[in-house]
Amino acid sequence: MVTRELEHVQDWRDWTNSVKNTTFLSFANANKSYGSTEQLAGAVQEYLTPRTKEFAQTQWARYDRGGGPHDLNYNPAQPAQVPEYDPTH
Repeated sequence: MVTRELEHVQDWRDWTNSVKNTTFLSFANANKSYGSTEQLAGAVQEYLTPRTKEFAQTQWARYDRGGGPHDLNYNPAQPAQVPEYDPTH
């Protein structure tokens, strides 16, 4: 595996940490206005789907586009040491 791909993993972790609090606050009191847990879950999914797609588009633009930092044709893999996993970051 090319170690630079770990940037996607870290960005996903950072993004989910930032979004989870907003999502929770947005829907914390909403359960009173939904008839069932399934309706509430559907509303949360509807809320998160466009944000997840936006995240994927940002990842492509930041890293994966042609000529971007993850394009191995322009930036060949170099020997690297995999960083230690940091659960606090």
